[in-house]
Amino acid sequence: MVAIIEELFFRSFILQIMLKYYQKKGVRADILVILLNSVMFAFMHIFNLFLQIETIGYIGVFQSYLIISLLGILLAVSYYLYDNVIVCIYIHMGFNIISSLAIGNNPVIYILLYMILLAFIIFWLKIMNVKKIEN
Repeated sequence: MVAIIEELFFRSFILQIMLKYYQKKGVRADILVILLNSVMFAFMHIFNLFLQIETIGYIGVFQSYLIISLLGILLAVSYYLYDNVIVCIYIHMGFNIISSLAIGNNPVIYILLYMILLAFIIFWLKIMNVKKIEN
């Protein structure tokens, strides 16, 4: 449920507003908008990470922040390429499931492998000219 709300807010609302703002100004700032959206997404999660500082330590907080930032980039790029928040919701839910299952082992490895696999699939579909998903 959280993934749905976050994706509707960050991709369907915030990212959309930022992209339209720069388009109206005639500026092509897609990469900047994607990076800003990702930083905002990761910053929202930083408070939860600091609540876990006793168990994961400062290095764990830093690693988690980087992973969430990379996830934010992956989600923003997915939304930008496919113009559909459903794709982002599925990716986000998958990330949450993988990260919850990876606890106990080294979650960083599992999560990074998941994100690399997703990035490969997303860009492969785009290269293969898969059409945007219609609502």
